[in-house]
Amino acid sequence: MEGASYIIQGHPGAGKTIFANRFAFDNLSRGGKVLYVTLLAETHDRLFQSLGTLEFFDKAHLGCLNHLRQCLSIPQR
Repeated sequence: MEGASYIIQGHPGAGKTIFANRFAFDNLSRGGKVLYVTLLAETHDRLFQSLGTLEFFDKAHLGCLNHLRQCLSIPQR
């Protein structure tokens, strides 16, 4: 639903990260916008490395990540 926010919760290993990213990348592939917020202990690079093995993952949609880091002065891990 456009303009809505979603919280996905569940036990470790339930598939929350894959589900949320599949939803996000499907939306991006249709020209939508996504703000993905996570409380993961792992780095973004490790997350993207894991997601990179999945068919729906498209690294081209991650261009905003580096821009966001620069705007907010967030150091890379």
